[in-house]
Amino acid sequence: MTYLKLTERIPKNICLALSGGVDSMVGLDFCIKMKRNVTALHFNHGTKDSKKYEDFLLRECARLDIKLIVGRITSPIPKGRSKEDFWREERYNFFKRCRSDLPVITCHHLGDAVETWVFSSMKGNPKIIPYKRDYILRPFLLNNKERILEWAEASSINFISDKTNLDLSFDRNFIRHEMMPYVKRINPGIEKTIKKKILSSIKENNS
Repeated sequence: MTYLKLTERIPKNICLALSGGVDSMVGLDFCIKMKRNVTALHFNHGTKDSKKYEDFLLRECARLDIKLIVGRITSPIPKGRSKEDFWREERYNFFKRCRSDLPVITCHHLGDAVETWVFSSMKGNPKIIPYKRDYILRPFLLNNKERILEWAEASSINFISDKTNLDLSFDRNFIRHEMMPYVKRINPGIEKTIKKKILSSIKENNS
């Protein structure tokens, strides 16, 4: 049976960042099965296919009887800012506005943590995605992508693929699709290494 390991217990009442992709839709399914009270937060980035993702989530959340709050880009990208950084900032500002003192669950997984560590290491400051920061909780960080996909298949999860995840002009996508196969060739145990670092940060925080 497929299971998901958590960095910590998910609170009873939560907001959940929902993109429509497999990671967040599995997170939603998990929280529903754990009988959590979920308010879904979706941020429309204003891309070519954004309406398709928003319409998909409107249908799914209506079917599941989940409240959905949608935010949108309201200003142009400032000159000199990277699109990725600007979108991230706007997205988290939206989460902060909508959460009503509830924690916000994001569905980052172990693969995301590995990519972040590789990306930040190349800039001279290796970072581990924190499993908890202020009102943001990342309970699924200990699960690799394969386990997420196994859950999706076992539970017949509906999700939608974001075409921008294949756009290699974004640094994150370039690392994921072009660099990670070489990283894993050099260090096949990179996921275990990063998982240990995450577990160590949890232990330190709880000590």
